[in-house]
Amino acid sequence: MGKILLAVVAAIFGISLYSIVNRSETKINFPKNGYYGAGNPKQDDTSIKPFKIQVADKEIQDLKERLKNARIGHEQLEDVPNFEYGFPLTTLQQWREYWLTKYDWRKHEAQLNAFPQFTTQIEGLKIHFIHAKPPAGYKTVVPLLLAHGWPGNVYEFYKIIRMLTDPKKHGLGDQVAFEVVAPSMPGYGW
Repeated sequence: MGKILLAVVAAIFGISLYSIVNRSETKINFPKNGYYGAGNPKQDDTSIKPFKIQVADKEIQDLKERLKNARIGHEQLEDVPNFEYGFPLTTLQQWREYWLTKYDWRKHEAQLNAFPQFTTQIEGLKIHFIHAKPPAGYKTVVPLLLAHGWPGNVYEFYKIIRMLTDPKKHGLGDQVAFEVVAPSMPGYGW
């Protein structure tokens, strides 16, 4: 047991030392005026606008045409059933067929629109966020900000938002609920 503990401590020390020695000295130049939008700084439109995901039928049809016309230019590698040397041909063909014939974008679009969504502008950036409120009847409502990481998005929170905003419905108690705000990182999602 002592040897294992010593090995773990040595590994942690080694990783820490390596990260200190190889630390990047890249300096990030943030705009001094606090404006991150395109072009010259201008006044933000601070209004909060309702947002709904609506992909035009034309866009969906365009995607299907691209998938149908895609040239798959490689052969299946022998004895390589996984992604070790790239995308397996049979898997690629199966996925393409799924997207062409079985994937129902409208169903998924409805799921993505399950919560009230909004956009606003902050420091020149369009910010998308979900704002889900609990139903009436909870003794205490606590505001909660859920922030996703990279490369994720707010969809990661869809199951938990339901439980946080209406815990009684999910058998989790009826005293406290959460009013959830979940912003998308700029440039991810919507």
